[in-house]
Amino acid sequence: MKNLLPRLLLIVSFFNLISCSDESEDNSPSACINASKNYVEVGEKVKITNCSKNFKSIEYSYFDSQQQKLVTVTTPDIEVSFPKPGDHLVGVKVFGENGETNSSSITITVNDFEENLFFINIPNDFESIPLGAGIDATTGKLYYIDLLGSSSSGRAYYYKELDNDFKQTSQVFLRDQTENTGSAARFLLTNGDKIINTVNTFSTSFFSREIKIDPENKVAVDFTGISVVYGNIAVNENRIFYGSESKFNEESQVTERYPAIEIRNEDNVVIDTKIYMNTELDFKNTIISDMIEIDTGYVAFGGGFSNDGNSINSYTPLLIFFNTDLEITKTKLYPNSKLTSPDTFLSFDSLNSLMHIEKLASGKLVTYGLGELRIMDLNGEELISKGTQSGGFLLKLEDSFIISRRGFLTKYDESGNIIKEIYTKADISSNLILDKERILFVTGFQTSEPNRVSLFKPFIGAVDKNLNFINLN
Repeated sequence: MKNLLPRLLLIVSFFNLISCSDESEDNSPSACINASKNYVEVGEKVKITNCSKNFKSIEYSYFDSQQQKLVTVTTPDIEVSFPKPGDHLVGVKVFGENGETNSSSITITVNDFEENLFFINIPNDFESIPLGAGIDATTGKLYYIDLLGSSSSGRAYYYKELDNDFKQTSQVFLRDQTENTGSAARFLLTNGDKIINTVNTFSTSFFSREIKIDPENKVAVDFTGISVVYGNIAVNENRIFYGSESKFNEESQVTERYPAIEIRNEDNVVIDTKIYMNTELDFKNTIISDMIEIDTGYVAFGGGFSNDGNSINSYTPLLIFFNTDLEITKTKLYPNSKLTSPDTFLSFDSLNSLMHIEKLASGKLVTYGLGELRIMDLNGEELISKGTQSGGFLLKLEDSFIISRRGFLTKYDESGNIIKEIYTKADISSNLILDKERILFVTGFQTSEPNRVSLFKPFIGAVDKNLNFINLN
C-alpha cells in the first residue's frame, strides 16, 4: 500500500498531461466594443472604447446621416456624434494574425428633440416662410417677417410680434408678394418707426424695397435710395446702409452694378451717398452684402460677378476695407473659391440670401455666404475655406461661432474645427438670435404627408451656446 500512492499520483499526472496537450489554445480574434452612453441627445459626443481580444488591427464603421456616407475609422478608440434622432449602429471588425476576422456592433439611440420646439399654428392649406427675426430692444418681444399664404389665395408679407410664451400679439400686413425674397432685416428709429429692408429678385435682376411701420401700424412701401440694400450698421447717431447701385442704359437695362453706401441720420433721412465706381475691382457687377466696424474703419464682405440673362457667372467672394471716412483702402479677392467655377450654378435668387461677416475675439475674420465658409486674418489673408452644402446665418460667440443652414446648426472653433453639430428639422436657413444665454431661431419645415402638396410650416427653436436644445413648451 505504501508503494501504491506514488504510482497512482504518477498515473493521474500522466493523464492530466495528455489531456492538456490535446486542448488546442483558441487564439482567434474576438470583437468587442463599449459605449460611454447608449442614450444621448442630438449632437452629443459618445466615446466608443475597444474591448476586443487577439487582434492585429481594427476597423470601426458607422453611417454619417449628414454626409450620407459610410465612415470607417482604424484607431483603437473613437468618438462619435449623430446629428439626427433615431437608432444609430456602430460596427467593429477585428483582424487576426492569419487574416481571420470577427465582427460586433452596438446601437446608440439619439433622443427625439421635437418636443422642445414650438410649432406655430397656421391654416392647413397655408405655408409660412420666416424671412428675418430679432428681439425688439424696447419691448423685449420676439418679432419676425413672414411670407404667408397659399398657391390658391396668393402670398403676402407680414410683420409679427410674439409675447414671452411665443403667442402672437400683433400682425401687420406689409404688401403682397410680387417677386422672390430670401431675407429681410428690421431696425427701429428713435420716433418708434420700424423700418424693414428686403432684397428682392426677378429672373434677371435684383433690387430692394423699404417698408415703414409707424407706431399706429400704418404702412408705407417704397424703393430704397441705392438700388440694393442688404443691411445697415449703427455708427453714433447715424446708420450706414450698404449694398450696390445700378447703372442703366437708354433702354433702362442695368449695364453695371457698383458697391455703394448710403448714410442716414436718426430720422432715416439720407445725408450722404457713396458709389464706388473707380475701384481696382474688375467686375461688371459688385455688391456689398455685409459690413462691420473694425479698429481701422470698416470691412465689407461681398462679391463680384458677370451675368448672362438669369445666370450669375464667375462669382468671386471679396473683402473691401474702408478707413473711418469710408474711403476704400484695400480690396481682397478669393479667386480660388468654388463659386468661381463654371460648374457652380448661381441665379439672381442666390443673391437675396443671407451673407455675413464677423470678427472673432482673436481678431480673425469669418465670412459665410452662398454655402462657403472662410476664415481670414485681420488683413484678409485666407487661413481656411470650406464648403457647406447650403448658405445661412453666422452668429459670433467670442472665440467661436455658429452657422445655420438647411437642417443643421454647426458650432466651430476659431480655426474652423467643428465642435458640435445638431439636426434642427429646419428646411429654411434660420436667423440666429442671441437672447441672453439662449439662441433662438424662427424657421420652417417642409411637410411630407401622403397625397398632399408639400408645404412649409413655421416653428421656433432654442438652444444654449453649446447647442443643447432648450424646451420652449
